[in-house]
Amino acid sequence: MKDLSGLGIYSEYLPVNLFNNLKQEIEKLKGKVGQQHRLAGNIKEEWNMEEAIPLFESYIFSLINKHPFHLSYLSTESKKFIDSNKIPPLKLMNFWVNFQKKFEFNPVHNHSGLFSFVIFVQIPYDLSEELKNSPGVLSNSNYASCLQFHTTTLLGRHIDQTVFVDKSYEGGVYFFNAETMHNVYPFYTSNDYRITVSGNIGWFF
Repeated sequence: MKDLSGLGIYSEYLPVNLFNNLKQEIEKLKGKVGQQHRLAGNIKEEWNMEEAIPLFESYIFSLINKHPFHLSYLSTESKKFIDSNKIPPLKLMNFWVNFQKKFEFNPVHNHSGLFSFVIFVQIPYDLSEELKNSPGVLSNSNYASCLQFHTTTLLGRHIDQTVFVDKSYEGGVYFFNAETMHNVYPFYTSNDYRITVSGNIGWFF
């Protein structure tokens, strides 16, 4: 996976047993009509997985402690509560799966809460074929199928960090500040699903 730790974005691969459990939970939703999550994505099949939160919440919480930026941010946000004895607990507020089809995409957006994450479950295309057959093959911005994070420098300069996601990302997770703007470009060469799971951590009032 591309190292984005310099942007305050932590990455690792899920433990094998946890990744297998996640795939089993997703398999239960395939072919079924579930409760659709209200999201920014131009993706038809985005389904709530909130019943599975107890299986994954402790692992997701553990990711906060693995990057100093997240610990610093949590400390800063905690100071906003006047009474330090009444800081609410953290909660995995929501948990959803994206079954992204060919031509579908996620526009530039951010999330609610304090922290967010994306877990790559299934990447159905070959990245080299994707880029070669992209409508933008002759463009200097051929980003077919890519994930992109948008940040700024201290001077306000805009920076795009493009992640060329391929099959090696399956089982990987990016964990980031919920306010981080990001988007996902469409893919073109596969009729199968690109499957990702996301969620948000926030205060539980």
